[in-house]
Amino acid sequence: MKFSELLTGPAGLAHFLGEATLCESSVTCAGQTFTPDEGTAYLQFQLSFAFPNVSWYGDGIMPAIVVSNFRSLLHKACNRNHQMRFYDPENIDRDRIIGGVVAVELPQQPAAGWKVSTEEAAPYIRGVAALFKNAEGVDRILGAYGASRKGMTVSQEVMYHLAECGFAVRRKDGDLNFAWLDTPPDLWEAGWCYMPAKTAPEDLILTRDWDKRRMRERTSRGTCIGKWKGRDTYFLIGGLTGQTVYYNGVGLVPAGAEPRAAIEVMVAANPEAGAILRLHAALAELSAGLPCARAED
Repeated sequence: MKFSELLTGPAGLAHFLGEATLCESSVTCAGQTFTPDEGTAYLQFQLSFAFPNVSWYGDGIMPAIVVSNFRSLLHKACNRNHQMRFYDPENIDRDRIIGGVVAVELPQQPAAGWKVSTEEAAPYIRGVAALFKNAEGVDRILGAYGASRKGMTVSQEVMYHLAECGFAVRRKDGDLNFAWLDTPPDLWEAGWCYMPAKTAPEDLILTRDWDKRRMRERTSRGTCIGKWKGRDTYFLIGGLTGQTVYYNGVGLVPAGAEPRAAIEVMVAANPEAGAILRLHAALAELSAGLPCARAED
């Protein structure tokens, strides 16, 4: 087989295009419809599921905080693997920005409003990110998603002040409301007490590994959890009100911190034309490194 045939055949296409193409479609969020074109694909996602949902690290966010702050995610960066120098300038040499968040919304609010109840009834953020198809690695991301739709998810980037955070502690029979004055009624009724971190006793504070940013123990599912006086304990980002909480971006990652965070769909326009363009670009790059043929005198 000639080298040119290898490049233009199925094996060559698979090598350069990730062995898959995507279907053309549109996505809708917050009353807006986004249709992909030659330069932009779209990623629709769900993340930041409120407490009693918790991350694998044992962190939760109260429903009221998700609801009041979800719009701060709008127009933030979408990156690969949280690779932003802002987060770790000593170890991250450059930003890996691949797009930006263009729409966010919440699910339909229950008649009684958003309260702490069950994991399934908790609010979460549904959003759409524009992916720049000429950004480094985006073609491979689209190809990998089209091939398996597995192996990648989304991960929230949340900024907050530690002084505002607190702990959710499993309520026990015999607990009295006045002993947990900071606990709101819905959290109490759901079986939890609340203690602000700034007034928590030392043994409660030490249920969290502050260097590794996770709770110290693990459940049978592998979720990190704290144990304080025999009670299940989780860390609540932003405490009860989250006045300093804001969403700073979305990472596209192989495995995320939230068990329920997910990519709903990726859409890209005219995938066959895009495949040809990427193949031509790859061929041009390859040929630039080959010796030029010369006519004999």
